[in-house]
Amino acid sequence: MKLDDAERRLFLLGEICMYIHKVASLFNSEKIYHMCFDIDSGHRQAKQLKESLLVLISNSVDLSIKSSSNAAFNAAFDYIKYDLEGKVPIRNIVITRGEGPSVETGIPYTVSNWDEGNLVLRSMAKTAPDCGGYDKTDFVITFEDDETYIGTYDLKRKDMHEADLKGHVLSHVGYYAGIQKPPWMKQEAYHKDLASFEPGMKEEAREYLSKYLSN
Repeated sequence: MKLDDAERRLFLLGEICMYIHKVASLFNSEKIYHMCFDIDSGHRQAKQLKESLLVLISNSVDLSIKSSSNAAFNAAFDYIKYDLEGKVPIRNIVITRGEGPSVETGIPYTVSNWDEGNLVLRSMAKTAPDCGGYDKTDFVITFEDDETYIGTYDLKRKDMHEADLKGHVLSHVGYYAGIQKPPWMKQEAYHKDLASFEPGMKEEAREYLSKYLSN
């Protein structure tokens, strides 16, 4: 049986409460423990539950502890904050040109969002091929929960005006999610390729789109 959004959040609450209990015991913090179980009710609507959990995050978690070296607490904090909010923001994007003029390759540029990433690509594109070829440009996206997405952007001269890093990633993940057929590919071939995917791959890709790429 597939859980709807409200049921999924209720199911996650039990796991989160157990996890917080373990983490809170490390810091002898009854405040975190009790606030968690005060909101444990199977009769709440999803919206009310989400709001209560976000109050827990903002009010009962000591952010100074979050910045400490305790990996267990950091993991608990991120699990609650990002999984229940449903959206994980970008921490940084590192773009490194792999092909092109030697003075421009192998230099990592670190930015903090999609728009800044596009600016880097558009600047690099000034010396990219303008005759059908492209320069491979590597990028690594790190999200705030430490998830990483590693890819390669085919940089062309036209990207001086058209570079779209997020669009590139959305197209790639959307392909595996079964919702983004390349314009050059026939529908029949796309359906055939989708049918060859391992079980659960489309669902995982759709969840990835929702969690990491819908901001």
